Amino acid sequence: MVHYLSVCAIFKNEASYLEEWLTFYELIGVDHFYLYNNNSDDDFASVLAPWVARGRVTLTGWPQHPGQLKAYGHCIINRRRESRWIMFVDLDEFLFSPTEQMLPKILAGYERSVGVGANWVMFGSSGHQTRPPGLVTLNYTRRAGLAFKAAEPELLLPGGKPDNIRHYRPISTHIKSIVDPRQVIQVASPHSFGFAGGALAVDERWQPITGTPLNAFTAAPSIEVLRVNHYFAKSLEEYTAKLTRPRADSGTSYPVRWFLEREKRSNELVDETILPIARQVAAKLGV
Repeated sequence: MVHYLSVCAIFKNEASYLEEWLTFYELIGVDHFYLYNNNSDDDFASVLAPWVARGRVTLTGWPQHPGQLKAYGHCIINRRRESRWIMFVDLDEFLFSPTEQMLPKILAGYERSVGVGANWVMFGSSGHQTRPPGLVTLNYTRRAGLAFKAAEPELLLPGGKPDNIRHYRPISTHIKSIVDPRQVIQVASPHSFGFAGGALAVDERWQPITGTPLNAFTAAPSIEVLRVNHYFAKSLEEYTAKLTRPRADSGTSYPVRWFLEREKRSNELVDETILPIARQVAAKLGV
């Protein structure tokens, strides 16, 4: 096996964010990146060229639309013997351990599992109307509480009433997955996978992830060992630009009202947990 921990991601027009994202993950122990380019027309190639030359990135053109789940499937089928673990995250997601341990050290403790799910932590604009200079992980330090709920269909509890917000799961019960690719038999969603023999992934507390749609949610969020800082919207300017890029999983886009509704709740707490790693990234990039 060539790699211990790899990342698989699909991207479109993310050139200005790639360097920070790649450097962040490299610093916390990711060995390799399987990246799928979904019809980008920005300067991603010049950003990735040094990474490809160093053997850190395997770049695949992926014009399918929507293409996320098929890209993930392609990665599982073709790379399952190359990496002990593969993490599936987006370019606006930074999965790390708040203990400041390297990810391989954390994952060594989960070797008996087929996969580990890490919960989302939803970050807002931090008051930025336009894109600020510098790193995403340094600029956006305000987030929603873990109990924050939104009326999204996939979050509705069984038998719940769509017009009652109390009948929804918190957004932070969403997971992103790190899996043993040799055990995967299905890409169930951008968040979750099916495993051989009906095995279940676990959360950071070793609780099986089950009993929810596509096993893509935990019973409750827990972010003591692993977490995913999700900078979905960033500034209003960046979110507006994002609307021109349909989602990789469904081909649709979120409306501006999505940003405005969640913005009210997504900046309630200051959270600087990621800053020690972010400062290392800044030092390495000279920004």
